[in-house]
Amino acid sequence: MIIAKPLQKSDSLSGCHRVVGNECYILKAVLPSMQHLEGMMERFLQLGAVEVSIILSTVVTDKAIQNQS
Repeated sequence: MIIAKPLQKSDSLSGCHRVVGNECYILKAVLPSMQHLEGMMERFLQLGAVEVSIILSTVVTDKAIQNQS
């Protein structure tokens, strides 16, 4: 995978998910400023289109799902 090496080198990423749908990957990054976000976007734009969403608040955190059977 072309994107795997740049992702592994990034200290700002706290998560990466390969997904089905319009996006190929969803990345979770913790950055100190919008300038850092812009720099990260510039690096990934070399690999293809980039779409950014910013989390305003968290409604549900890592909640365990109970066995439904």
